[in-house]
Amino acid sequence: FQQTIVWRDVYEKNPTTGAVERFQRREVIGSVHQMRQIEADSERRFRDLADGAPFVIYMTDDHFRTVFVNKAMLAFTQRTFDEQLAVPLGVNRHPDDADDLREISRQAIGKRERFTTEQRYRNAEGVYRWLMTDAHPRQDHDGNYAGYIGYSIDITERRNAEEALRQSEAR
Repeated sequence: FQQTIVWRDVYEKNPTTGAVERFQRREVIGSVHQMRQIEADSERRFRDLADGAPFVIYMTDDHFRTVFVNKAMLAFTQRTFDEQLAVPLGVNRHPDDADDLREISRQAIGKRERFTTEQRYRNAEGVYRWLMTDAHPRQDHDGNYAGYIGYSIDITERRNAEEALRQSEAR
């Protein structure tokens, strides 16, 4: 193992202004153990951030198979982490939304472009909820396509309010 130089973001309080500022500090990594520890710390920070989010976050591999979901997804589906990874992302979508969603995602994935959709998904109680999903391609450390990372936000109340307004205006 040869030495590797990494840059770490460091946040410190400026003694003059009192503001928290970001600095970059150069560190020389001299062992495989140190590199693995840095990777493990980075992974733990990502999972803490993702699991703390009040909305669904997921990640796929380059064949669009799910490789990560956060706790919000597990709460929505009431599946375990392993159970959720074993089913395709769109398995609970509303049948009326399936064709449109399949075509939008197929085109975007084929071109490796970002896509945004609004569709209904069945939750663990069997109730369909409107989710706005935004997903974009991700890259590995060499810059190669590695899959997608996305999030979904429940927009059911917004969609219901829009429908109520349309009905009210139609009368």
